[in-house]
Amino acid sequence: MAHRSQRNRARLTTQLVLAFLLAACAPEPRGPRAIGPDVEAVRARHVAYGEALAARDATATADFCATCQILDVEEDEAGPYVKVSLGNASLVADAGSAVTFGYADVQLSGDLAVSSSECSVTRTSPRTQRAILRRGYCTIVWQRREDEVWRIHSESRNVSDSLVQPGDEATSEHEQ
Repeated sequence: MAHRSQRNRARLTTQLVLAFLLAACAPEPRGPRAIGPDVEAVRARHVAYGEALAARDATATADFCATCQILDVEEDEAGPYVKVSLGNASLVADAGSAVTFGYADVQLSGDLAVSSSECSVTRTSPRTQRAILRRGYCTIVWQRREDEVWRIHSESRNVSDSLVQPGDEATSEHEQ
């Protein structure tokens, strides 16, 4: 019985060593990359874009997405609706607006990249003139242009009204 146990242990060890060798020698997968200098460049652009939005800097935001399509939640007298717009003109024009992005996860393949992060967007309601805080996720598709600069191809902000609004006394667990 001891002989069979040693033989099984030797067979298992050989199989494990072979599996590790095969894994180490396997070609690199051809899928999107999540590390490297291009990924860090996109992540840096994501952060800089968030800072430009937070500063409501029309010139800086236009440098990121002068011709990009943005899906965002807007509000008019009838209530909230999804709007497709070119650029961030209405967001930048709203004196009560604020945008913050979280840490960006980035996937890259060739001259296209996708960054996604948590985000919060504060906008002034045209109906109530109160600030409305919306939280959710922002997904940005980036394209490296001929000048080697990453620019926004399209952006989607999937946000919904937060339970805690600016000026409320209570704070959420997320803000603590």
